[in-house]
Amino acid sequence: GLHSGILANASRNGTAVDSLLAGTRSPTIQIIARQRVASLLQQRLVSPGRRRLPNLALLASNLAQVELGRLLFVGEGSGDEDVELYRGIVSLLDEEETILRLGAASLLRNLAMDTSAHSHLVDHDFIAYALVPLVFGGDAPDEDDLDGAPEKVRLASRAAAKSSERGAEPELEVRVALVEALLLLCKSDEGREALKKQRAYPVLRNLHRNEENERVREIIESIVDRTELLESAPQPVAAATTD
Repeated sequence: GLHSGILANASRNGTAVDSLLAGTRSPTIQIIARQRVASLLQQRLVSPGRRRLPNLALLASNLAQVELGRLLFVGEGSGDEDVELYRGIVSLLDEEETILRLGAASLLRNLAMDTSAHSHLVDHDFIAYALVPLVFGGDAPDEDDLDGAPEKVRLASRAAAKSSERGAEPELEVRVALVEALLLLCKSDEGREALKKQRAYPVLRNLHRNEENERVREIIESIVDRTELLESAPQPVAAATTD
């Protein structure tokens, strides 16, 4: 527990991340270093049966701030192990412990910094993982609005519609990271088209309608503006002024 906390704090610094992943060493040493870190995350954060170290979720998100770290989750060739680790960590968005959800949401945001990875991320449910926690109970989108949305989003919306007490993700920092992840996806053609095709607008519209935090509302407006999600939408959200 203590060691994982120290690692998480130290990894906020890019130089420390570079050192952890052997960034100045040979490619072979770098691969070995990534394998060791991936094994730690898999065994002590993702895999059931062992005591989980929640701080490792923050370590994972910090690692993804640099290119070498992103290779842990979106590696060259995008192998099964990379995808398994990525899915295992972002699935922590379903957990009750805030630090796990924050780490998972921040990982999504940091992975989306790399536009060259957008196509891969879209193919592996990135939009669904980011949208599901943002579905607002008691004001969930209609079924028709979600025609074309990922199955995870449709199921979350149906469940939310039956529970007026269910809000969106309760922690502001997690909500900010999730909408920032979607905003970063707007930096590529693949990301913008996927947000349209996968019907992000109804979820974002309803969240915007119920969101009290101005920062989250502004980010949603920027997403809508940059992706032109309003083209076929019946209920507009005012677009933010962007540079």
